[in-house]
Amino acid sequence: MNAQKILLPAFAATSVMTAFSYLIAELEKKNFSESELLAKIEKKQLHLSKQLALPAGWATHYTVGIVMTLLFEIYKKYFNAKPVFYHTIIYGTFAGLLAITAWKLLFTMRPQRSYNFYKKFFMQLFVAHLVFAGVITATKKLIQEY
Repeated sequence: MNAQKILLPAFAATSVMTAFSYLIAELEKKNFSESELLAKIEKKQLHLSKQLALPAGWATHYTVGIVMTLLFEIYKKYFNAKPVFYHTIIYGTFAGLLAITAWKLLFTMRPQRSYNFYKKFFMQLFVAHLVFAGVITATKKLIQEY
């Protein structure tokens, strides 16, 4: 497996997904930044300094993006799926549900927030993973053309 075929789509998809989360956060006036939320959890759980927590949060976020991109590759090989629209939706749905489950577990390490925060966060997280899957598919098509 060529690293470029994983790293480029992973970086692009994670970046666009993150921009989408920031956009929704701005519209909702909430902090939905996965990297910043990870930084807060990692600061507390790993006893990181304030200076290291945010870079660690970003590193974790992009590492998860690489892993999720690898899972998409495994999905495609297992189902012999070409990167077409319905496979992108299926994988985006799977990735969104997996992310929601992981974040529910992560949020047990932080003080409780309102039901409204969680509802909006998980809704945008689900849609963000549909965006993530779409960008992986689009990036892979671009790579194949060159």
